[in-house]
Amino acid sequence: MPSGHDVVLPYLVTNAEEVQEFESIANAYNAGYHEFVLHNKRADAIARLLKRGKWGEETSPPLTEKDMPEIENLMDRMESALEKRPHAIKIQLKGYDPNATYSQLLQHIES
Repeated sequence: MPSGHDVVLPYLVTNAEEVQEFESIANAYNAGYHEFVLHNKRADAIARLLKRGKWGEETSPPLTEKDMPEIENLMDRMESALEKRPHAIKIQLKGYDPNATYSQLLQHIES
């Protein structure tokens, strides 16, 4: 039963069809649907991931050069999926400043 609350799905898009399902669910409930992508140049995105040193979970093992084929494959899948989602709003990351990035997101939401 719809409750009138906003839903935010933090999601790494590697399959455009899955994202289409999210949009279809929103449409089925006459809910607004907004798709934002925190975007960075490929080399910068990989550098940020390597600097972080882990996939994301605190308990995950450290990233090494052995992970590069998987990272490259993930980037390829993400870029391919985003090409199929041309209406997604790309928000360019502003270095390591989350406040600047969040400000861009708010500007898009308010407009």
